[in-house]
Amino acid sequence: MKITPTATRTRRTAPSVDPMRIPFPRVRPAQSLAGSGLAVLPRIPKVRNFRGYAEAGRKLADLHIHYEQAEPYKGIVEKVSGNAATSPHELYHVEKMKIPKTKGKADRSTIVYNNRMTLTNIPEEAYRYQLGARSAIEWIIDRYQIKVDKDSGIINDPNDWSDDPRYVIDLLKRIVTVSLETMKIVDHLPPLGILEWSLIREPAQRRSSLAPALPQPGCARGLMAIKNRVLLAFQEHSVSSGRASLTVS
Repeated sequence: MKITPTATRTRRTAPSVDPMRIPFPRVRPAQSLAGSGLAVLPRIPKVRNFRGYAEAGRKLADLHIHYEQAEPYKGIVEKVSGNAATSPHELYHVEKMKIPKTKGKADRSTIVYNNRMTLTNIPEEAYRYQLGARSAIEWIIDRYQIKVDKDSGIINDPNDWSDDPRYVIDLLKRIVTVSLETMKIVDHLPPLGILEWSLIREPAQRRSSLAPALPQPGCARGLMAIKNRVLLAFQEHSVSSGRASLTVS
């Protein structure tokens, strides 16, 4: 009689894992910061007129935190064209503001708010306040426009951000006020008389108390406990999902 060998199914198991060879982020001991690490910490100068800078900082913080409560700049002129009986929601509806060009040069004293509304008499001084590489006014012009996300199709409409139809136009005027006031404060800062540069660092007593809490080369028992927890969690997940079991030697 001819015997045909039958196929046998073998259960594949993951290779044996050494807990001490599982990679873990390495934490630098606190003592290693005593050398080159302190060189990259921030330094703050001690100045002669500290109170003058502190007071300016308070004014700037209050101005920028409460920018939406700032008084809209009254020097800006609103020029409206077309039917004067247009509803406020339609008149102040914004799609994309822009700074027009005259003879190829940007006229920053004017902002075209929409096809019905144009703002004029914007002071050039207001453009001095920069947010990165552009002024705060230009940031508002770029951010407060209707955009459609290409992937989701979601419409981002700044006209929906408030029930007040004048919200965007008044916000633009407030930013002009904030920009002008910011530059006034900055321009009137006292002379920068640096006495010395102070290194920001924690007191020696606090640093020494923190040092034992950091993993040291001899803390093998604690690392083993952490790695064993990781292995146990991985093994339980493998068994519950029907995947290959993990053996630990």
